[in-house]
Amino acid sequence: MDGIGDENGNPPADGLATYSITVPEDGVYRLAFRVIITGGSNSFWVRIPGMATNTTNHASGWVRFNGISDGDAWHWDVVHSDDDNQQEVEFTLSAGTHTLEIARREDGTLLDAIAVLK
Repeated sequence: MDGIGDENGNPPADGLATYSITVPEDGVYRLAFRVIITGGSNSFWVRIPGMATNTTNHASGWVRFNGISDGDAWHWDVVHSDDDNQQEVEFTLSAGTHTLEIARREDGTLLDAIAVLK
C-alpha cells in the first residue's frame, strides 16, 4: 500500500485486508507471509479476532509484526510479535473458518502470499 503512510503507533482504521482461513482441527497454528522488504519498511499489523496467542501483543490486541527480514526478492517470514521480543506468534484456533486481518503499518511493505502452518 505504498503512498498511504505509516501507522506505527496504533492499527489504522483503514488499509485493512481480510482473509478467510479454514483449519481442519483444533490446534495451535502459525502464519508465514511471503514478502518483499526494501527501504526499511518492514511491518504489518496482524490479528485473528477473538483468538488467543502465546505472545504479548499491542494493547489493541493486534500483533505488531515488525522487523520482518529484509530482502528485495520474495521470501517467507513467520509472523512474530515486536511487543514480545520477536517471538513467533502461535494462534490457538478451533476447527473451522476464521477471519485473518492484516493492516498496513509501514508504507511500502509488500505481501504476496500467506501460509497457515501447524
